[in-house]
Amino acid sequence: MTDEDFDKIVYEFFANYTDPGMKKWGGFRLSEHIEKIEGDKNN
Repeated sequence: MTDEDFDKIVYEFFANYTDPGMKKWGGFRLSEHIEKIEGDKNN
């Protein structure tokens, strides 16, 4: 693979990449919240 091939792959990836941002963060937060609730139910 040449440098030009690599650069093309990277460019195409980031041209189509969508950062999940807050949606991803919210998923992590929800996961932690659910674990806490389930933990409270077991105690």
